[in-house]
This record gives sequence, C-alpha cells and structure tokens, in this order.
Amino acid sequence: MRALSRASLPLLGLGIFFLPALPAAAEVSQSQVVLVRPDDVIEEDFYAAANSVSIEGKVDGDLMAIAFDSVNISGEVSGDVMVVAPRVTIGGSIGGSVRVVANRLEVKAEADVGDDLLAAAWTAALSGEVGRDVVMAALEATVAGTIDRNLLGRFGALTVSALVEGDVDVSAAELTVGADAHLLGDLSYRSDADASIDPDASIEGSVRHRDPLPANVRVRALRLLAFVITALVLVAVGLAVVWARPRRFRRAADALSASPFRAWLSGLLFLMGPLIVLGAGGLGVGRLRASVALPLLIVLIPLIIAALGVLVVAVTFSFIPVAVALGRVILRRRSVPAQYLLGSLILGLLLLIPILGPAVAIASAPLGLGAWWMAGHPPIDRTPEVFDGPPQAAAAPDH
Repeated sequence: MRALSRASLPLLGLGIFFLPALPAAAEVSQSQVVLVRPDDVIEEDFYAAANSVSIEGKVDGDLMAIAFDSVNISGEVSGDVMVVAPRVTIGGSIGGSVRVVANRLEVKAEADVGDDLLAAAWTAALSGEVGRDVVMAALEATVAGTIDRNLLGRFGALTVSALVEGDVDVSAAELTVGADAHLLGDLSYRSDADASIDPDASIEGSVRHRDPLPANVRVRALRLLAFVITALVLVAVGLAVVWARPRRFRRAADALSASPFRAWLSGLLFLMGPLIVLGAGGLGVGRLRASVALPLLIVLIPLIIAALGVLVVAVTFSFIPVAVALGRVILRRRSVPAQYLLGSLILGLLLLIPILGPAVAIASAPLGLGAWWMAGHPPIDRTPEVFDGPPQAAAAPDH
C-alpha cells in the first residue's frame, strides 16, 4: 500500500470539492487503491478517489477519478473521462472526451479517444488517436499519433510528429516539427524564434510565423494604476507608523547603514526559516499513510496559512527601514518621516525599471527584515572591562 505522494497534496482540496456533489445514481469508490479488473463491467457512471486508480475493465458511462498518485486507464470507457492526478496514463478506448489535469500525461499508441482531448500538464506525451481536437497547455509536450481535427494550445517546448488532419495553431517558446509529421492543414504558431521543421515533414497548408502578442495597452495601464495605488497605500500606512515610532525606525536604519550585509543575511534567514520548516513538514507528511496524513493536514493547514500570512505582512512592510536608510543618504539632517518619504519615492522609481526593479524588490525584503531584527536585538558588547585596581586614597595635604 503506497504512502501519500508529496506532489499530490494540493489535490486533496479538489477531492473534497467534487465528492460531495456526486449523483446518487453513479457508483462511487473511495479506497487506497481502486481497481476495475479486466472482466469487470460497471454499467453506469463511475467516480473514484484513491491513492491510485486503475481501469482495466469496462465503464459503460462517464469516469471521474481523483488520485493522489496515479490513474491508469487501459480498459474501455464509453463516456467522457475527467481525471486529476500527478500521473495519468491512457492506453485504452475512450468513447467521449478526455479532460485531464496532471503533472505528467501519457497517451499511449494503443489509446483511442473518440472526441476531444483537453489537458493541462507539466509534461505530456501523446501517441494515440484522438477523434476530434487536441487542446493542451504544457511546459513540454511531444505529439505523435493521429489527430482527426486540430491541434491547439500553449507550450514551452512542443515537438509535433503526428498526422494532423486539420490545422495546427499553437504558441510555443520552442517548436519542432519532426520528419514523421504530416499536417493536412495550416501550421500557424506564435513564438520569438523560428520553428525547426524537418525537411522530410509534410505540410500541405501554409506556414505562418507570428510574433507573440504584446500586452494590451489597457492591461498595461491597469497594472500601472494598481501598482501606483498599492504603493500609495503602503507608503501612507508606513508614514503613519514612522510618525508614531520614529526612534524605532531610526534604530533600524542605523543598523542597516552600519552593517548592510549582516542585515541582509539576518533577513534571508528569517525568510528561509519558515520555508525550510514547511518543506521538512511536507516531506514528513508525504511519508505517512493517508489515514494519518489527512487528519494531520486538517490540523496543520490553518496554522500554515496563519504563519504565511504573518510572513507576507512582514515582507510587505520590510521596505520601511530601507526607505529611511535611502532617504538619509540625501536628507541627513531632516526628520525620519521626511527621510522615509524620499526613500519611498526612490524605491518606487527603481521598482518601475524593467530589469532592475525585480532585483531591488528581492534585495529589499531581506534587508528590511534584517534591519528590523537588528534594531530589536542589538549586539551584545563583549569588550572586556579594564580593572585598574582599587581606588587610591587621597593624599594628605602638606603642612
């Protein structure tokens, strides 16, 4: 019996969402392992939730499966298939459409999908036959086999070696058309680079290379407006806090100016600490049995959300000591609120620069958090005291 997979923990929420809504007429199976044997026939819709689901027999209806590890369909499903799992393998016959969300999707050469294939996956390998369209979003995908209509989607890297009886219309950072590709329609793609098309590939339609779509002007304006409004709100809140506690912020700015590397290192440790604890906890929970892991997650998830909320708030206002320190460089003799306002303006302008902005944001968070920490925990003075001996008695005056 397999332990709960680490990559599958986010799927618990999907299982909780789907299972209460299941119709009473369907057959429902919840177990560690759900297996439909080769001779089994389920004469209605089938809903399964387990660590792993394997369909080797026949489902005369729709199939919905949520698995924490894998779903393998090597039998026959007469209706539609909806699957959410880290690993999904389809090697049987599907009468309807297939909708998949997975880390890895494999459609084997012997697979036959009667209608559409809609998939969102980290990696995908398609070798079977799809009766209608393939619509896919994947970081890396290899498409072979036969597609009776169109191939559509968005990819990081896409390799096409299939018989596509319709058009290919995709967006991809890297597009490769292999020697076995036979495209009866047009090839249209959006990419910064030219596609690599093998000379032996057969493309009966036209080939159109289009540049990626730029962001809409209205979208850019809305993003800028949201940035400005958010920045003004944060600056206003920060100014109120600085005005109320100027000495605290002066100490934080002093600590940051005196030792920026130490402040950055302290802030980085503050940021990485919760992430390391969460990672170690995830590894520990992933090795537990599902019957133990599920109740433990129910207890821990609110605590994790609260801890992450505190961390987000701390990061959000970590820029205040950095702004005070920047403003002090120019306004040395001004008040702390004035230094803060000038420093906030400098930071805001730097964040708007395309390449420099993200670097400034990444550096400011640990610097500010470290300054807060150093202001609240000043270093201990370990200089040894010099003992000059007992005090000397005053000399008697001469007569």
